[in-house]
Amino acid sequence: MDRCVDQFGLQPVPDAWKDSTHGRGSETAWKRYYNYRSRVEDIADVDKLSEDDDGYLDYKYLKEWQQEVELRSEEYMATDVEWHWTPKLGNLTWEDYEQLRSAEYYAHVWSPFAIPHAIELEHRYHGRARYRSFEFFTFWGYRLIDFEDESTIDSDRFKNICSNCYEDDVLRQDIIKESHMNNNTSSKIRKFLYGTDSDESKAITCSDMNLWLMLFASMGTTDPDLDTDPNDCDHGYAWCPSRDKEMKQKLYDLGASEGNDPRANPNGPIEDYYPSGCGWLKHRLLQITGNLGPVTQHYQPPTIKDAGGYDENYQLWMDRKAKYQAKVDRLKNDTEFMDRLIQRYQNPRDSMLVCMKWFKISSSSYDQDVNYDEACWSDSDSDDNM
Repeated sequence: MDRCVDQFGLQPVPDAWKDSTHGRGSETAWKRYYNYRSRVEDIADVDKLSEDDDGYLDYKYLKEWQQEVELRSEEYMATDVEWHWTPKLGNLTWEDYEQLRSAEYYAHVWSPFAIPHAIELEHRYHGRARYRSFEFFTFWGYRLIDFEDESTIDSDRFKNICSNCYEDDVLRQDIIKESHMNNNTSSKIRKFLYGTDSDESKAITCSDMNLWLMLFASMGTTDPDLDTDPNDCDHGYAWCPSRDKEMKQKLYDLGASEGNDPRANPNGPIEDYYPSGCGWLKHRLLQITGNLGPVTQHYQPPTIKDAGGYDENYQLWMDRKAKYQAKVDRLKNDTEFMDRLIQRYQNPRDSMLVCMKWFKISSSSYDQDVNYDEACWSDSDSDDNM
């Protein structure tokens, strides 16, 4: 352990909770820790690259990321506790020079104390404009590495923190998953990293909100508002109350103003009142840390009408598709219908032909304008009369 303390600048576990931690780690655990961290930090040594290397653009991007995290650390962490982390860029795909299409961010966060624990972080982003569509997804995840448990060291089982994507590249509707970004996850990470999730640990290290901000920054999301990654890589939906006439009026009547927003002065005319909203990720952070304000507490999640490709024609098409899908489902599940259809046609040949026609219709594309009654029955024998 002493070798690790000296090599990596680890601090003693604070007296306030040193007795509640699970020991200081076995010699075996510390040996694994030393070998693993030495290997990770050697691989991540970006200073080995130069401007003449093919990967210099990636190198420049990584250096800027490191500098941003250092600034965030000075702002969010307590004075006497450092943020121990080791970044690593995965694959970067550039659309053209300095226009990022896809990125993979990896990092290890190490306990600043003499606790043989680390957290590996992962963040992926992809955004690519097509002629009439847009490909998009973004994901954040983590895994815990306990060097007492050898099986956790090389595991690739990451747990999801949150994500957003477009399942339909044309519709561009945000599919947000954020349920795992909660107080339980925060408590688990804090206890694993610092040895306890007590209020004392928050005073000595950082608040829950700042812990999340440091974790996201360590995954490449250094924007304090969590709206974008570097190079304007957008995370999707942002709630804008000033664009919603009813919501704007509601907030104005409530006299809602948040922070030092100069455009959200409820004491002036409503024409000059433009309250700022927030993105979905920032809202989730404010929500789970108890920091929602007079404006953000009225946040509205995205609906299909907020999708970039939504219009009235799309809704009409979806309604028609749902109508015929429901009818096909009913016909498929209605065995009695099939029996009566067969009984209607006593001639085996006619019965077989009608059944074949019915199967063909029921298995066709559901968005076609098909009249199933007319297809299987005469005008005088609709299914309403069966």
